[in-house]
Amino acid sequence: MPRSTDTQMARRLNAAFGLLGRGLSVADMTLSSDFAISRRQAYRYVRQARTLDAPLAVTEPIIPVTVKLPGDMARRLRAHAASSGLTQGAPSVLSTLSTACSAPSSNWSMRRWFRTGGGGLASQLM
Repeated sequence: MPRSTDTQMARRLNAAFGLLGRGLSVADMTLSSDFAISRRQAYRYVRQARTLDAPLAVTEPIIPVTVKLPGDMARRLRAHAASSGLTQGAPSVLSTLSTACSAPSSNWSMRRWFRTGGGGLASQLM
């Protein structure tokens, strides 16, 4: 059986926290049936929820994305990552986000936007 994601774990812990807050003595059975997990696993969530002071923040799951770049851009990205102390993915994510947030709403392609200098870090890497 695969491990639960951070999002699933936070949701289950929050549910257990809520059940404990209502004073349910059968919190593990309720959790087990609500999330289709074993009673043993539900008991572990309840035990861990007892140590919480407040519900956990539930984050969106992280989705890996693969991007193909020209070789020279990949070399510059690696060099920039090494000089800034970031991972190779961090500058490209920041660049993509800055471009997506500042790109005009017309039908310009991302490539054209990068070439015209509107892409922040991406325009430095081009």
